[in-house]
Amino acid sequence: TANTGTITVNGGSGARIYLDGAFNNTGGALNATAGILEFRGANTNANLNGGTLTIATGAHAYLDGTVTVTGTLNAPTAGSYELNGGTLAGGSVAPGALSFTGSGGTLNGVTLDDPAVSLPANTNVTFNGGTTFNSALTLNTNAIVYWDQSGPLAGKTLNFPGSNGRIYLN
Repeated sequence: TANTGTITVNGGSGARIYLDGAFNNTGGALNATAGILEFRGANTNANLNGGTLTIATGAHAYLDGTVTVTGTLNAPTAGSYELNGGTLAGGSVAPGALSFTGSGGTLNGVTLDDPAVSLPANTNVTFNGGTTFNSALTLNTNAIVYWDQSGPLAGKTLNFPGSNGRIYLN
């Protein structure tokens, strides 16, 4: 499906627009002024990077499917994508482009280009396939990282400012 116009979700916290499969936003505009834009199924960074995406405070752009990244997943015009049970596979993620949810998700062979990655309270994520981060990883209260790979943590800083932040090494 290709969007060359404007799609806006503006119906409060329960409003949701499902964008399934290889949703292509090239030349279009997506706006979440309230509610949720939910990307499901298989997609690519080229499709998500095309056009504009604006996410207002309190609105969401969830990544529920698998996004194959060749190159860089860029940050939206405003806001960030939220990993919500989905998978990012390959490539890099630009600073400010991604945040995490309690629904978890997987980073497979991804480079997080943020100088400091922070997992908010009550969130989790799985790192595998050689996923890396630049230097610092902060796990807030009840945040969990599943390190399901053989990649080193040497030279990395792990911060645990709240209670019960955990990292599981496998």
